[in-house]
Amino acid sequence: MKQKIIQTAVLVLVGILGFAAGQFQLRAPVETSPIIVPQIGRVALISAADDGLKIEISGAARVTWGSEIVEGAGEYFIPISQLPNASDLLLAGHAFVGNKASGKYYPTDSYHARGTAVADRRYFATEAEAQAAGFMASKAN
Repeated sequence: MKQKIIQTAVLVLVGILGFAAGQFQLRAPVETSPIIVPQIGRVALISAADDGLKIEISGAARVTWGSEIVEGAGEYFIPISQLPNASDLLLAGHAFVGNKASGKYYPTDSYHARGTAVADRRYFATEAEAQAAGFMASKAN
């Protein structure tokens, strides 16, 4: 970009000197390439309440969390319970998570498993193990 500006300045200077010396004449303008200005996106946090984050996207930006994606200008609400955190790493070694509060069990890769409070989680390797512990299958199974 700097080099292009320097080249343009040199051409203008040569043109002015040549015009002053009578070597150049005025002609119709030469068509030039448009200047491309990169678009910069911005993501702003508006508020953090109601178990989520309210964000505003301006310009070309994309926000991803888990398998969810939002992009383009506008306001969006991102539930905090969907954001993976350190306690979600505990889910990696188990196939199912039981929710002590609801009495249901879920696949560990589901929204419901991540949304279960850490204190209420019970981990199971198989569905039979979860059922033997008194948990019922959820609709997510």
